Amino acid sequence: KACEKQQGICFTIVKFVVRQEIYLMPSHLLFHYWDGREKGRKSIPYEQIKQESYLINYHINPRIPYLKGVDQLINKLKMP
Repeated sequence: KACEKQQGICFTIVKFVVRQEIYLMPSHLLFHYWDGREKGRKSIPYEQIKQESYLINYHINPRIPYLKGVDQLINKLKMP
């Protein structure tokens, strides 16, 4: 959370093996569910991740081109 408070680029990479999908998930989504875990839900719904995260497509090189997702996150953070 300290990184986010300093306006850093914070994210988590989430992989769904069965679906063969990888998402770059912004930290605010993780923190929201992490902070609320004692009040009930202990997982993040797939649909929530799908809506608020950035799909990263597999490639040969680099295998997981996560920087494209980081660019999308940066562009969204720049918007008012």
